[in-house]
Amino acid sequence: MSPLFWASAAVVFLIIELATGTLFCLALALSAAVTALAAPVVPGALWQTVLLAAVSTASCLALALRNRRRKAAAIKDNSLDVGRSVSVEAWENGRARVKYRGTLWDAVLKDGHEALPGRFRIAGFDSTTLILEPESGENS
Repeated sequence: MSPLFWASAAVVFLIIELATGTLFCLALALSAAVTALAAPVVPGALWQTVLLAAVSTASCLALALRNRRRKAAAIKDNSLDVGRSVSVEAWENGRARVKYRGTLWDAVLKDGHEALPGRFRIAGFDSTTLILEPESGENS
């Protein structure tokens, strides 16, 4: 196939990308552009299509990996509450209700600490449950 065909395909994918905003059509547009540039060197439509598929696969995998890393970083960075202090008045069966940011939260104690009333630091989250650890070396 001619480079003009692949360049036209790249433009079509780019227009679809602009309309949808999925980024995967952008990967296809990039792949078609690379194939257009390589078409004079790569003989036959079959090998050009294989090149398109290889570049598409690589770019889509790169986008998926980027999205996964971004989500993991967002979850990790979204923990602005980690390190904040809360007060626990009583523990029941290893769980407590604590008031934090104007509402009641379920809380559990991080492994290896004794469940005594006092001041605790938010060590993390398990869904909507706070994971607490003592503020100082007490209760350990």
